[in-house]
Amino acid sequence: MLRTPLCEKLGIKYPVMQAGMGIFKGVVTPPELVAAVSNAGGMGCIGGSGLEPEELRQAIRRIRSLTDKPFGVDLLIPSKMSATTGTREEIRKEIDRMYPEHRKLVDSLFDRYGVPRTKVEKEFTITEEMTSEQARVVFEEKVPVFVVGLGDPGKFRGIANETNTLIAGIAGSLGNAKRQIQAQVDFLIVQGAEAGGHTGTRSEEHTSELQSH
Repeated sequence: MLRTPLCEKLGIKYPVMQAGMGIFKGVVTPPELVAAVSNAGGMGCIGGSGLEPEELRQAIRRIRSLTDKPFGVDLLIPSKMSATTGTREEIRKEIDRMYPEHRKLVDSLFDRYGVPRTKVEKEFTITEEMTSEQARVVFEEKVPVFVVGLGDPGKFRGIANETNTLIAGIAGSLGNAKRQIQAQVDFLIVQGAEAGGHTGTRSEEHTSELQSH
């Protein structure tokens, strides 16, 4: 049986960590999948970015009803966001006001290719206010592992120590990896362009420099 330092750190049997793939309503990594991975000896992880705070809380509690093994929550917390608060409709109006040419281009593409305009069921958006509330739920529920995508998890270091929560930083570039290390994450998840296409690319030169850390 293969055991690595990561197994010891996470308290798991196998060095397998399921990605917390976030999508609206968390349908890709539901509690049942997360618990199944953890029960099998890996570490399950829920993609929580598409869940409102109370939905995330209920998902965490559902996982706990299905397993007593370690699991994680993955949230997208960008270091920069264009809006601190706002519904989808409010942000659309801001785009119309500030970037009218962009809106005209998007509308023209819908018309040119006959793409139907569908309305999202909820006005949920990823804003500073929302991500702060999501993170608060993670710590209130004392989730074993908090996976932070895109941003700087340094602001969570203090409360993570209080709740005995491990912080994993996701890095898709050398600069992002350095920022995560400076934030004193417990471990790094290094991803390439295949990780949903949104983490950028890494060269061999960058990989070698990262390994030196």
